[in-house]
Amino acid sequence: MDTVPFHAWIAHLPVALSMVLPLLASGVLLAWRRAWLPRQTWVIVVAMQAVLFAGAMIAERSGHQDEKRIADVVSAEALEAHEESAETFAWVSGVAVLVSLTVLAMHNPAAAQTLAGVAIGVMTVVTMLGYRAGAAGLELVYRHGAAGAPAASRR
Repeated sequence: MDTVPFHAWIAHLPVALSMVLPLLASGVLLAWRRAWLPRQTWVIVVAMQAVLFAGAMIAERSGHQDEKRIADVVSAEALEAHEESAETFAWVSGVAVLVSLTVLAMHNPAAAQTLAGVAIGVMTVVTMLGYRAGAAGLELVYRHGAAGAPAASRR
C-alpha cells in the first residue's frame, strides 16, 4: 500500500462528489421550491461543492508531484491530456462554488432559485469534466502502465 501515490488516493473524492452533487442540489432545490426545506438548506450544496473544489485542487497539485514518477513510462500526450482535463475540472468546480454561494447572497427568492438552477447546470458540466479527467487518468494507469512506475523508479 505504501507504493500507491497520494494522488491515487485523493483524486477519487472530487470525481465521486461531482457525480452526486447535481442530484443532491436538484433535490435541495426541489425541496426549497416546495417549501419542504428552508432556503438556508442550500448551504449544504455550497459546502459539498467547496469540498469538491478543495479535493480537486489537492488532487491537481499531488498529480503534479507524481508526474515526475511516471514521465518516463507514459507518453507526454497522454499525461498532458489528463493534466489539462484535471485542471479544467478543478477550475470549473471553483466556478460552481461561486455560483452556488451567490445563490445564498441573493435577496429575491425567485431569482435565487433560478440561479440555483444555473448552479446545477454548472455542476452537471463539472460532472462531465470529472468523468473526462478520470477517464484520462485511467488511460494512464491501464493503457500506459503508470501504475508500475512508482515501484519501478525505486529499483
